Amino acid sequence: MSNRTYDILKNLCLVVIPFMALVSTLCEIWNVPYTEQITGTLVALETFLGALVKISNINYNKEKEKTLEEAKALNHQEGE
Repeated sequence: MSNRTYDILKNLCLVVIPFMALVSTLCEIWNVPYTEQITGTLVALETFLGALVKISNINYNKEKEKTLEEAKALNHQEGE
């Protein structure tokens, strides 16, 4: 996943969807139709996107750690 895609998904999870959930809650207070379906959809979407962001973060950290270990091994070999 590219950095741009990761940032977009992260912003959706941290800002956009919670804001939409706030709007959904206000709609429920004011008896707007289909509020329960909208809220359920937002929760499912947030859960899915949150999982994608977490998986991407784990993969990025593994790759970063692997790169650091390779650099350390290379530096160690050059020092011999």
